[in-house]
Amino acid sequence: MITQLRDAIVADALTADPPLPEEPEGRGRGRDATELARLELELTNAFRTYGGRLANGDAERRRSDRRWHIQATPLEPLTRLKEPASAADMETVIAGLRPPHLPYARLRKAYQHYRELVAWGGWPSLPSGPTLESGIAHPQVGVLRERLARSGDLPASEISTGGLFDATLRDAVLRFQRRHGLAADGRVGRATRAALNVTASERARQIASNLERWRWMPRQLGRRYLLVNVAGFQIEGIVEDRTLLAMRVIAGMRSRATPAFSGTLDRFILNPLWYVPRSIATRDLLPKQRKDPGYLPRKSIRVFADAGRTRELDPAAIDWTRVSAADFPYFLRQDPGPGNSLGRIKFPVSNPFGIFLHDTPNPALFEKPNRALSSGCIRLEDPAAVAAFVRNDAENWPASRIRELMDRGEAQVVRLPESVPVYVAYFTAWVDQQDTVQFRTDLYGRNARIATCDCGKDPGCR
Repeated sequence: MITQLRDAIVADALTADPPLPEEPEGRGRGRDATELARLELELTNAFRTYGGRLANGDAERRRSDRRWHIQATPLEPLTRLKEPASAADMETVIAGLRPPHLPYARLRKAYQHYRELVAWGGWPSLPSGPTLESGIAHPQVGVLRERLARSGDLPASEISTGGLFDATLRDAVLRFQRRHGLAADGRVGRATRAALNVTASERARQIASNLERWRWMPRQLGRRYLLVNVAGFQIEGIVEDRTLLAMRVIAGMRSRATPAFSGTLDRFILNPLWYVPRSIATRDLLPKQRKDPGYLPRKSIRVFADAGRTRELDPAAIDWTRVSAADFPYFLRQDPGPGNSLGRIKFPVSNPFGIFLHDTPNPALFEKPNRALSSGCIRLEDPAAVAAFVRNDAENWPASRIRELMDRGEAQVVRLPESVPVYVAYFTAWVDQQDTVQFRTDLYGRNARIATCDCGKDPGCR
């Protein structure tokens, strides 16, 4: 048992505290009853501690991330322990404690690879220098080749092909940039150089943090569900472990971070009204209205004296210079239309944070590599495709029909035949369907809270 637990501590990046007891020799033969009882208690406690961390994550790490509100599925490891007769049986028991999700298995394999990279010395750093780009000849080009070859972005055969930045090297830089969420221009400027200089050990720790997050996820996500990765600025529509839909999203800015949560979706709303949250009304819209008295009317935003939005007021009759954010007595609502901040479609997901998915009137923002631009809600690159996925009726509700209804401008609530689970999570490392390891910036600084990994002397966790 101890051998298998020790292997899991290393392979799954579990916190190694308290230390494991020593593996008993001879299955305890030659020991008295008291010593056998003590030994059995030690082994049972070790299995419960580390099996629980493998199945459910580390409770202390979980509490450290106060923005994670997705509830894991509690699993008591002792219920899986039924007197295994051999080491192979024990390995099967421990394997059954791991999260059953394909992304976890892929990421675990990547973690093993990055631990090996660390053991082999990682990769060289790239000193400060000029922007490296196609056609340039520079001594750092050779270092760049070795760096990219070590991480698998450049074929090993291309390491020693000279100090000229050629087309093959540019392709390798583009590959590196794409899998790190950088602007893909094939040039090694400041941002790309900084990403290249993140060490293999740091990348291993980053993967370890995300393995831990997967242990915080429910063991059953549903047959058909939506998964938003805030740190990756993407959403996927998944059916039985197959990604049938994928697109870019915009998430909350650092000062208005999107929390991690789960909810359900049972309808979507075409051409919705936008009931402006008080925080946005006071922080964003009030200053604009003070500077420009025509701002709210121009944006088709109405002002009301009551929360039910029944007593409408004329914004021109209000002295906005005397209205403060602390004492804001009005309620705002934006009419449907091409300029509506929700765009043409809204997906109200059940959650206590007021977060939902929606369209946007500013599609050009999806071209930015850093899309932390919203006040917390998730803006969708192709909301009609998301609507078609959740409606799940290709014959009667294809994306093309939904786009037509959006363009008509008429308000309509479309009920779903069955509710769809939605998970808004936060993963800064994952392995995509092409088996490419993807890394993203720790947008909200959450990795540092859970990155500590005490895997003995394992080089991937130091």
